[in-house]
Amino acid sequence: SVDGNGRLALPADFRDLLGSRCYMTSDPEGFVKITTVENFQSEADHLKDQVRSGDLPASALRDFGVQSSVVSIDKQGRIRLSMKAVGQD
Repeated sequence: SVDGNGRLALPADFRDLLGSRCYMTSDPEGFVKITTVENFQSEADHLKDQVRSGDLPASALRDFGVQSSVVSIDKQGRIRLSMKAVGQD
C-alpha cells in the first residue's frame, strides 16, 4: 500500500534483489512496473534492436524512456511513486 507521502514499501526479499536503485515504469496495461537496473537496460537494448530492425517505430523507445524513472530505495525499504509513473502528470 502507498502511504500518505506517496511511498510504497517493498517486501524485504524484493529489496534484496533490487539493490539500492531500481527503475519504475508506467505500463500501458495500467500498472507500475518495478525492475532492476540490469533488467531495465536489457529491455531498453531489446527495444533499440527492434527500432533498428524496423519492427518498431522510434517513438516506442522514446515512450519507454518517458514512462520510466530511476528511483532510490530508502533505509526503510520504500520508494517514492512519481506522478509520471502512476499516469498522473
